[in-house]
Amino acid sequence: MLQSQAATLVSLLESLSEPFKLLDEEVEKELVKLTIGIATQIIRREIKLDQGQIVAVVRETINVLPLASQKISLKLHPEDADIVRSALALDEMSPSWNIVEDPLITRGGCKVDTEISHVDATVEHRLAAVVSTILGGERERDCRDVEVVSDGSKVVSSGADAEDKNL
Repeated sequence: MLQSQAATLVSLLESLSEPFKLLDEEVEKELVKLTIGIATQIIRREIKLDQGQIVAVVRETINVLPLASQKISLKLHPEDADIVRSALALDEMSPSWNIVEDPLITRGGCKVDTEISHVDATVEHRLAAVVSTILGGERERDCRDVEVVSDGSKVVSSGADAEDKNL
């Protein structure tokens, strides 16, 4: 009899802990959302205070490209495009560079395309890479065929190369 009461008590305690597990999961999800929101606001503020960050992102993204890349298409927010043009003097000195103004790209990020590569260094993708790293394998599907470089930008390999890399 004592054993059956103990089993009932254990069962009751386990059923009481179940809602707390669900609550913990919900709290964790909300904390991640809050953290991403805060990080986004900090990034926006930093870009307004130090516009050199935009040039740094472009340089780091370009450095990820294969050395053989000749024709580079750089997509930036229009305000960032003006900063990059003046900082890197790209108007006439680099005919192989093409700057495309895209208002859909968040300030502080960019996308770079060449004949063989695509690099997505948008703020959203860099934050997603950080979140993916923090949460471990939970967002593994987001990182398939993608190489995350030190600044959080992603390099998406094209064609067979993407299948050869198990990233």
